[in-house]
Amino acid sequence: MSLLENKDNVKELVDGLNFKEKVDRSMTLIREAYEKYGDGLVVANSLGKDSGVVWDLAKKADPKICRRLQVFRLRDLHEDQSWRR
Repeated sequence: MSLLENKDNVKELVDGLNFKEKVDRSMTLIREAYEKYGDGLVVANSLGKDSGVVWDLAKKADPKICRRLQVFRLRDLHEDQSWRR
């Protein structure tokens, strides 16, 4: 079963997996999402520490994922939905 369709309990995963298992699972999830959505995959980034980690994992999973950086103000996203193409 694909991780994208998996319904595992997140709390159990956080408590039950070691660091390497969490990283491996994250990488698999990112790769599956990129295979499914291709260039439509978006990695949202608030420039915080958690977003920085996700961005780094996405670049390691496939450098093409993070090849284009667009910066938006949240208000702009609500007013102009053209970014959703």
